[in-house]
Amino acid sequence: MSLVLRTLFTIAAILIVLLLYVLVQRSYRLFGKHHPELGPFRVEGKGCGSCSGGSGCSGNSCSSEATPRPMSHANRSKS
Repeated sequence: MSLVLRTLFTIAAILIVLLLYVLVQRSYRLFGKHHPELGPFRVEGKGCGSCSGGSGCSGNSCSSEATPRPMSHANRSKS
């Protein structure tokens, strides 16, 4: 395989991986939006995500209350 073809193949592979990453992130956000009953979901860039406070894992970040997510229309009629 020539160097040009190998380079083009590598560029195409990197672009495909990046597009798949964007697709997974969009799917993750959409799933969280449609299923608020599962609680807050981890947002990229906000630390490890194991804290309910959502502010990362430094200091006393886990001691704060998480912001409640709005109830879905299906759950409102049950309350």
